[in-house]
Amino acid sequence: MEYCGNALRKAKLEHLDRLYRGADEWNRWKAYSRNVHVDLNGVTLSQEKFVGVDLSEVFLLGADLSGTDFSRASLHRSLVRSAVFSHAILVETDLSGADLFGADFSCAVLRLADFTDAFLKNTKFLGTNLSEVRGLTQAQINLSEGDGKTELPAGLRRPDAWIINDSRKEPMPGFNESERQIRIPNP
Repeated sequence: MEYCGNALRKAKLEHLDRLYRGADEWNRWKAYSRNVHVDLNGVTLSQEKFVGVDLSEVFLLGADLSGTDFSRASLHRSLVRSAVFSHAILVETDLSGADLFGADFSCAVLRLADFTDAFLKNTKFLGTNLSEVRGLTQAQINLSEGDGKTELPAGLRRPDAWIINDSRKEPMPGFNESERQIRIPNP
């Protein structure tokens, strides 16, 4: 069993090495290696630049992709559950058919990103402008999470279940932040 674990770690390191060589080399290798299972689960690629990279059908479960530039990249049919895209740039990014269950797109730039047939259950769009994304449906929005600062495309409405107030403004009465407990006033 140890051999299998070592082989997977070695493959992940080889894939990361190829990815860091740039979009042109990665995309050539990916086109040539169609049958290779690319597992980048749990990687940290925050604050990187992967413009135009083909990450279609790649496994990125729980990856930290915060602040990364994925403009014109493809994550078509990728498994990206619980990944963090907060403050990432995904301009004209293909997210069609991707499984984005529980992913966090808070404050991400998603202008002209394509969400056609993407699975968005529990996907967070807190403070995110979705007004220019493509392929987004009311059914997808109803499964996702947003807040009062989330902007939606024309024709879509904010679900009742979304957070409307900014919970960071005022704690509820009787809550002492320094003690992290509820105080019960004396009668």
